[in-house]
Amino acid sequence: MRILVIMLFSLLTSTAAWTQSGSLWDMLPDSITLDSAKLLKGGVKGWRDIPWGTPSSKVKASEGMDEVAGGGLMKTAMFGGVEDVIWLAYCGDDGLMGGVYFAIPGYTEPMRYIELYNQWQINLKGKYGVPSIQKVNWHNSEWREEVENGTFSFGWALENGYLSYSTAWIFEDGSAIVMGLDTEMPMMQNVPAIVLAYVKDLKGIDNEKW
Repeated sequence: MRILVIMLFSLLTSTAAWTQSGSLWDMLPDSITLDSAKLLKGGVKGWRDIPWGTPSSKVKASEGMDEVAGGGLMKTAMFGGVEDVIWLAYCGDDGLMGGVYFAIPGYTEPMRYIELYNQWQINLKGKYGVPSIQKVNWHNSEWREEVENGTFSFGWALENGYLSYSTAWIFEDGSAIVMGLDTEMPMMQNVPAIVLAYVKDLKGIDNEKW
């Protein structure tokens, strides 16, 4: 697990990984869009009780995070029962605009990733209600049939890149909570990972995506 963390840290601290344009969007699951999404009342007011717009220096001090190239903040710590989760904070000219948890537990049994994802999802549902988007994404219809027939497990399909999961709570004020489980998260391909992001303005991250 610690080898994976070191690998991810070296990639995240490269200039390319922290470009100002769209870097936060690149952390989100590809299947999340605003198209036909049910918007929920209210909104998310910040990340880890830090209000949106908080200056980078205050976010850094509050969470004990380190600066990385491109203006981002990062640390590793336990989250949601998982050790060595990557914490990322994105701050622009207007302060804090997003916070992300990036979990790579290093499980030997791939079904445990799905179980962890489901538990995080249950916890968020308890706080924010029914998601705007909740998807099981099949990338190979042939293997989907084999899995649903019981020939192979859902964990096997996830591990081999045939299956991913995505969930989002998108609010009327533009803020969002987005979660995904995939083997093709940025910079860590072929390794199952869970990303959980809190975003001030989902549409405003990169207008070209819409």
